[in-house]
Amino acid sequence: MTHHVIATPLTQSAKPSVFMELLPIMATVLVAFLVIGIALPVLPLHVHNGLGYGPFIVGLVAGSQFAASLLSRFWSGRICDAQGPKRAVLLGLAGATGAGLLYLLSLAFANPVASVAVLLAGRLEGSASAELVAVLHAACRIVGRALER
Repeated sequence: MTHHVIATPLTQSAKPSVFMELLPIMATVLVAFLVIGIALPVLPLHVHNGLGYGPFIVGLVAGSQFAASLLSRFWSGRICDAQGPKRAVLLGLAGATGAGLLYLLSLAFANPVASVAVLLAGRLEGSASAELVAVLHAACRIVGRALER
């Protein structure tokens, strides 16, 4: 007796949902931006009250992340295209970790100039890291549109 198996297309209920397909990507992007953005409300207070600098330096430290974002956007896209989105995200998350360590290191300096310099380096590194993860966010939107079809 022979049995014939007939392949049928997946029904709508058997297909994985778009939400479940994109959930790990969206969670990674959320965590990355949360880690990078969580320092923003604290930095101006630290630079002004803790280090004694005025509004110009406070603005420089707070705004440096956005300037670095503009400068690193093309670089992060190139990395994602050349090495793949997984590598870009891993580099971005490692860079975000490094930025956090630089924030902590800046607290160890008694000299306010050195502390702000290390803090700025952390902001620049954090911004470049955020751009690597932002590339994943853009890819997530493209994949989401493709899965909806």
